[in-house]
Amino acid sequence: MDQPTESRPEICSSASNMSSLTVEDFGHNCNGHSSPDSGINDLSYEKGYLATPSPDQSTCPREPNQDGQVKHVITVAPDEQIRIQMGDTVRTVSGPANIAMVANNCPNGPLAIQAPPGHVVQRVDENGVVTQYHLLRAQHPGLTLNQGHASQMPPSLYPYNASNSQSMSMSGGGHHQPYSYSGQRGSPSGPGYPQGSQQPLPGYLPQYHHHIRPHPIIGDGPNGTHAGLSEDRTHARPAQSRRDKNGHSQHRPKNPDLLMQSCYNHSVPPRLKMNGGSPRGSDRPLDLSSCSSSTDSHDTTEDEKRQLVERLSAISPPQVGQVLSRVAAVQIITPDIPDNLIPLEQPINTCLQFQLQYADRKDSQYTTVYEGDATTITVKDLKPATEYYVRLCAIIGDSTGNYTDPVRFETPPAPPEAPLPPKLGSKARTFVNLKWNAVTDNGSKVLNYIVEYYEGQPPAKEYTECYRGLKKEFKVTKLQPSQRYTFRLAAVNSFGQSEYSKELTVFTNGTAPSQPEPPLLSESSLTTLLLTWIKRPVDKEFVLQKEEEDTGHGFLAAYSGPEVSYKVDCLRKSTAYKFRLQAVNDDGKSNWSQVVKYKTRADVPAAPTQLSAKGKILGNSFRLFWEAPREDGGSEVQSFLAQLDEGKGYQSVYDGLSCECSCSNLLPGHKYKARVAARNSIGLSRWSETTQVTTKAILPGPCVKPHLLGKAKAHTLVLKWASPEHTGGSSIRHYVVQLVMMDNTTREVYRGHATECTVAGLSPGRIYLLQVRAANEVGEGDWSEPLEVISGAGSPEPPMAPVCHPKSAHSILISWKTPCNNGAEISEYRLECMQPHVQDYTCVFTGRVLDHEVKSLLPNTEYKFRVQAINSSGASPYSESSSAITLPSSPAAVHHIRITTAATSIAVSWDEPNNNGSEILHYNVDYGKNQTLTVTDVMERACVITGLESDTVYRIRVQAVNAVGAGVFSSQVKTTTLTLPPAPPHLECTGSTWNSIKLKWTEVDKCDQYTVLMYRNQSASPTLVYQGALQQYRVARLHEHTDYQFTISAENSAGEGPESEPLTVRTCRAPPHSLKAPGVEKVAEKECEVSWQAAKPFAGDSIEYRLQLSQQGGSGDYKQVVQTRLTQHQLTGLTPGATYTVRVCAVRICSDDSDAIIGAYSPGTSFRMQKATPIVTPVRSAETPSRQSVFKSMIERTLNRLKPGEEKQLPIVLLFLLFVCSLFMALVLHYYIG
Repeated sequence: MDQPTESRPEICSSASNMSSLTVEDFGHNCNGHSSPDSGINDLSYEKGYLATPSPDQSTCPREPNQDGQVKHVITVAPDEQIRIQMGDTVRTVSGPANIAMVANNCPNGPLAIQAPPGHVVQRVDENGVVTQYHLLRAQHPGLTLNQGHASQMPPSLYPYNASNSQSMSMSGGGHHQPYSYSGQRGSPSGPGYPQGSQQPLPGYLPQYHHHIRPHPIIGDGPNGTHAGLSEDRTHARPAQSRRDKNGHSQHRPKNPDLLMQSCYNHSVPPRLKMNGGSPRGSDRPLDLSSCSSSTDSHDTTEDEKRQLVERLSAISPPQVGQVLSRVAAVQIITPDIPDNLIPLEQPINTCLQFQLQYADRKDSQYTTVYEGDATTITVKDLKPATEYYVRLCAIIGDSTGNYTDPVRFETPPAPPEAPLPPKLGSKARTFVNLKWNAVTDNGSKVLNYIVEYYEGQPPAKEYTECYRGLKKEFKVTKLQPSQRYTFRLAAVNSFGQSEYSKELTVFTNGTAPSQPEPPLLSESSLTTLLLTWIKRPVDKEFVLQKEEEDTGHGFLAAYSGPEVSYKVDCLRKSTAYKFRLQAVNDDGKSNWSQVVKYKTRADVPAAPTQLSAKGKILGNSFRLFWEAPREDGGSEVQSFLAQLDEGKGYQSVYDGLSCECSCSNLLPGHKYKARVAARNSIGLSRWSETTQVTTKAILPGPCVKPHLLGKAKAHTLVLKWASPEHTGGSSIRHYVVQLVMMDNTTREVYRGHATECTVAGLSPGRIYLLQVRAANEVGEGDWSEPLEVISGAGSPEPPMAPVCHPKSAHSILISWKTPCNNGAEISEYRLECMQPHVQDYTCVFTGRVLDHEVKSLLPNTEYKFRVQAINSSGASPYSESSSAITLPSSPAAVHHIRITTAATSIAVSWDEPNNNGSEILHYNVDYGKNQTLTVTDVMERACVITGLESDTVYRIRVQAVNAVGAGVFSSQVKTTTLTLPPAPPHLECTGSTWNSIKLKWTEVDKCDQYTVLMYRNQSASPTLVYQGALQQYRVARLHEHTDYQFTISAENSAGEGPESEPLTVRTCRAPPHSLKAPGVEKVAEKECEVSWQAAKPFAGDSIEYRLQLSQQGGSGDYKQVVQTRLTQHQLTGLTPGATYTVRVCAVRICSDDSDAIIGAYSPGTSFRMQKATPIVTPVRSAETPSRQSVFKSMIERTLNRLKPGEEKQLPIVLLFLLFVCSLFMALVLHYYIG
């Protein structure tokens, strides 16, 4: 620790008094060291504590000890130093530290201590005994060190008293800093501190300052938070500290052996132990007036608990700081709790707790959102534009204060919530209709909805906005067919735009797929075929069908789905199957692919069956027989392999095609195991089930006479016997016990391996003979001598089967006879009945009479009855059951009526009701207003009611009738007939060409679509040319000069109406095709040759060509020159130097002498004739030619230079001449002006 350089004031006591003071184990009691020479730095313990009382009663006694010594404890605050002078020795101690001083022969009273300037000494009394002293700075405003103002100080603070005879020298070497933090950790602030400074103002006493934190910065904290909450802990922590397993801050002394003797005192309330200047979980400074060094336990009384609850209830309401749309900061002001009211057993971190609750309405139930020791809480996940109320309560241990008054705050509005993705209303090839729901506006009305989309596969390159408005549906048009579009939605209000919704992917409609390729075989097995096919972009799903030729069922569906492969299972081995494939998308189905045939693989044959020995088994041989396998695996069986095992392993005894073999050279009386397998071209089958054959042995001898075990009972006895003397060469397989009754009838009562058995089923009081015999593999031996036995009494014999007499459709009379009672009178009879569709019998009568009428039965229903007799010995077995059928009755009500309506008829069908024992003769169908239709076809159970009115409500019910009578009507079924189909519109032709006809028809009310059919001749079937809602249509791709008939019909929800009268229209003949421009050759002065290409001929008609000529400069009209079948012509008599235009067209000459058909003229070809040879004449005058004649001659020479066909260059020539003229005029002007 750095030593301060400033001078330390001293307060020295007299030498006589000082000699009576000693320092008792200075280092040991203050900092855990055994010697005071350990150094000043080692005296530091828990730096940051203001004051710490003595640890226990042994170091702070209230009374002098046995030696008359009084112990005083001086507590030094952190960053303070005290100088102790004992004679010539001066020692300096730095705080925090406790110094135990022992006074010899010193009165048990206060010790006078001189405090340096600016400091006060706080005395801690307990029961009138001075036990502790605290050296503190006097920092409270108005508190001075003048003794005259001592009345203004707190009772526990007093200045130096010069009249006291005992004194000690102390010097303050530091200052106390009350640590209170704002939003930035480590910066002290609050009253008594200048802004930006870490030093307190002079005269400030932290004991009287209740710190209130400033408005926090909203943030999440890691400790003590709930969902949607966070806390901002602003407590400073000491640098040298550790945390125990509960998270409590602890400081460990340097010597663990002196832990209980260190200066840390657990008797002080935990909230007063300070880290960095403030208690853990609290922001108020230490109240030193409540410190006490008493070691008595703090037993909290009822009065103290009440005071503590009152102090907790006085907590200030929470302060709501910054409020956002979904987050709000809540600040808690720590209440001022006296330290003597705090339970000592509370740990540091859990002493003072807070519980925060909120509600979204003032009168609604509050919900706890936080419990902990944080003073700054951030409440999250709030709703925008919502009013909230928060309240607070403080908790210490099991003491809880009342809730504060609720504090109201309201969250501001926010942008809307993210909407749900739009929903698809309808779609077509070029448009999509979208709809969406309204969103939560979060306190501000929605101004616009924004719909964006992008085209193609993801990821999106860029979204395009297609709609902005308040409507909640929109039709997106101008889309591409068979294309993928992805849409998203957002909402906008005055506070901004919401997040985009999830994307909606839509595919526009397209065209049905074309015929796919047939499926390919990828893998085959015995019972499966793996088929694959190619998926094209237009394909969505596939339908695979298979056909087995032998069944005759045709093609059946095997698979339907989007996969490109499928394993067809459950097939037969070595069997050929046909397959075909169909592609399906949203726009339709393709044609079936070509049929392909694939075959499953063959397998080894199945195992032979029914292996057994055939014929008589001899002592040394026997014959084996088996049946061929039912399945040969697709390949014919080639041989069988038989094997025998005598206990040393299987050996082959036969290999051939026969299904039986002989096994010889065997041992008599020996057991053999036999098996057989089949072989084909694939391999050997699995072995058949093993059969065991034993060679011949003799019969066993007779058994010894049997005897009883115990006494015979009324119905049972126990019989025992011994084995025969010899077994016949074979082991005994079983024993047979036979019972001989008084009428010499026998009954086998036992067959098994044991030598004793229980014989049951005896009649009471009867004489029986019992005998036994043994059996081996050969057979059964002789009977033993019989044993005569008499049975005891028992229950009655079972009655005979009752007699049933049906009396009506709902009752049967049952009667029976009295059975043998076996020595005891029968007391009663029990009659039981088994109803139809029930497995158990139920009792319907008990009594002593011999008949009973059973009622409430169903008509024409079979019932079973049985009887049991009861006497004092017990109940007899049940009699054999008797069955009876009740008499028939009228039919039951008809159920499951099905209705199919038309405009003037109703088709009715129903299920057959229960006829109740009598065949149904006919049905009555009632359709209202006493109108009934009788249906005699009882097997069809359907009818059609005709002659009804359209668009009328009818109520249908059905009744069945048999020979007994008519049954009840079924429940009514209400239906309405459809409206009549519309009449056909008027059809007319508005125009026709040689290959098309334009049709038009009138509009029909309430018509959904029109259907136009075309007949080329009366015998041919009609062709559908148009079906839709338009009122005109152009029929194209027709033949020339052909008659066509057209009919039209209208269709609505009621169906398709009748066809109109046929309209006959004939197409005209096709004109010849237009020709290319003709060519001009051999141009002379007065003649030239014109040629052109030949036109395509028509079947049966000839082609001629018409040539026309036009001269420029004349009238400009074309004049026909010639009409010929040739493709060239010689023009004569033309004007030399003139310009002509020639064109040609084809003329179709019909063979039926009808008018010729003229085709379109070709483009014109212009040409110029050569000029005539000029005639030279003498010059009449020698004068110089004029400028006009020169200009005229120049133009003529330029025109003469033009070749034939260059007339198109004439504008360029004229422009050149104009330039020449302008230049000439400029020269003339320059000549005259100059």
